[in-house]
Amino acid sequence: MSTLAHISLALRKLGPRGTVILIAEKYAKKNKLKQLLALPKASHKQVEIIDTTEEHFDLSILLPEKEKILAIASQILADKHLVFSVTHQLHTVNDPWNYDPIEKKYWVKQQYEETQLRLADVPRDVKIVWEVNRFKYLPLVAEAALLSNDDRYTTEILWQIHSWIEGNPFAQTINWSSPLELAIRAIAWLSALRLLQLGGIEVINDTIKQSLWQHIYYLHSQLSVDKIVKTNHLIGEAAGLYIVASLCSFPEAKIFRKRAATILETEIIAQTYPDGASRESSGWYHCFVTDFFDLAERSSSLSGESFSNRYLERLSAMKTYAASLIAPDSEIVRYGDGDDGSALYVSDQCKNLIFGESKISALKRKNYFSDAHHITAQVGASYVFMRQGKFGWGDDGFASHAHDDLLSPIVYLSGLPVLVDSGTFVYNGDHPTRDYYRSAEAHNGVIIGESSPAVIKESFGWSKVRENATVRVTGDSENIFTFEASYGEYQRQHTRSCELNADSFIVSDNFTLSKEQPVALNFHFDPRWSLTKESETKVVLKDAQDHQVVLLISGVNASVVVFEYDFSPKYQVAIPAKGIRITINAHHSALRIELTRTS
Repeated sequence: MSTLAHISLALRKLGPRGTVILIAEKYAKKNKLKQLLALPKASHKQVEIIDTTEEHFDLSILLPEKEKILAIASQILADKHLVFSVTHQLHTVNDPWNYDPIEKKYWVKQQYEETQLRLADVPRDVKIVWEVNRFKYLPLVAEAALLSNDDRYTTEILWQIHSWIEGNPFAQTINWSSPLELAIRAIAWLSALRLLQLGGIEVINDTIKQSLWQHIYYLHSQLSVDKIVKTNHLIGEAAGLYIVASLCSFPEAKIFRKRAATILETEIIAQTYPDGASRESSGWYHCFVTDFFDLAERSSSLSGESFSNRYLERLSAMKTYAASLIAPDSEIVRYGDGDDGSALYVSDQCKNLIFGESKISALKRKNYFSDAHHITAQVGASYVFMRQGKFGWGDDGFASHAHDDLLSPIVYLSGLPVLVDSGTFVYNGDHPTRDYYRSAEAHNGVIIGESSPAVIKESFGWSKVRENATVRVTGDSENIFTFEASYGEYQRQHTRSCELNADSFIVSDNFTLSKEQPVALNFHFDPRWSLTKESETKVVLKDAQDHQVVLLISGVNASVVVFEYDFSPKYQVAIPAKGIRITINAHHSALRIELTRTS
């Protein structure tokens, strides 16, 4: 985007005063980075990690998770580092930290800007190399070192950190381009080192201390405060700055914490609804930012500080929403863009040791979030998620992590996943595929006319988002949950009514269109199901364990087609699955679909 176009967009979104502040932030960032890069390497300082060796460390708290921890850590020790769905052998690849194990290609070593990464002869998807360099698994390796008393785990941690420092000269590789990545990496390193320190294993040296100083100062200089629409990036960056400045001692620590805390206090309110749901419209990203806010809140006790009651109340609401997103299979409900939903891989017991105990917890799960207009209803072991409300965070031109999934149900019946969100397969590596996964056709909503009103912007964002959709809960009891919803564009012309029971889900679409129009309804089923179309009104789903779900269609004459699609449960994974497309010519029409678990 050109400078003039960027300023024009800022003026529309932020107004004159906000635009001036934004431009000032951009210049301040450039000057801070210029000054930091001008410092000779010899003048780079060191941080001191808070000494906690006198604190009592009860190893028994890890014993219930011992088998799981050692299983994961042993894979790392065996040089089987999993990057999404691909194994990356760090010890057998030259300079593994700048290597893309999927494309089998290196990122050229040079200075990069986060917004300008599409250079010639580099891998297509930067998310891959960033995932390699996040180190989120490192605290689990430290836990294994303490549980097993095996020096190989400690040696592996030190090798990885020192190998990274050697392979990534200050500000001269792709791994210095994103402040969010610096924040995640610094949290992971410090968490692992602090655990070892608590267990009496002192491994921190001057080289590590200097690299941490570089991470902290680079992060402070490059916080994403100059974005028109602030996102999860700023949350993760500010949380990282606060946490590192709480775990480390250096002259500016208090100043850095104060700046980070101010940002976190602002963004926890700005980027979530009062009921706790994230405005970015993604289940994964909601859990991702909740983790950051939680770790920051825990860390405040290390410096004797505290966040405001407003912050604590909103974080409690966020945890409640996250708990309500847990489906019967114990997985996060997948909607919107995909990530792994975690800032750090570490057991809950060690989280308390590293950062301190949280002052707050989730409240009782809820079936409906009235501010976000999200349904998270559970009846017995059956569950439905469906979102209404706003399309995404930032409106036209933004809403980067939102999908065109309004009024698109995700359904479990008697504990088994039935209707699913197609997921997200790629980010920067394949724009057409990514755009498909974000489209209305890849979800379980209703397409009236030729296409959805939403207009995709390539890769990230939407040129045009949909109008706000509405929902009204009509019944909420132990045995049944009912609600009805409407698209903002089709108020009084279309209503989708839903009913969840212990073993069935019913969705009814009622149309009072001004003229007869083609209407398409897509239903994407979990890959476990094979489909048999017995007639235009009956489809039977069966899985390998002889479970069965029957889908019945009634109301108006409909055409039913079984199609194949790629289900993407996590990044860079595609599993063949099947769905059905129901088409009708709607005018004054009603269509009823009933899904019943029969065995």
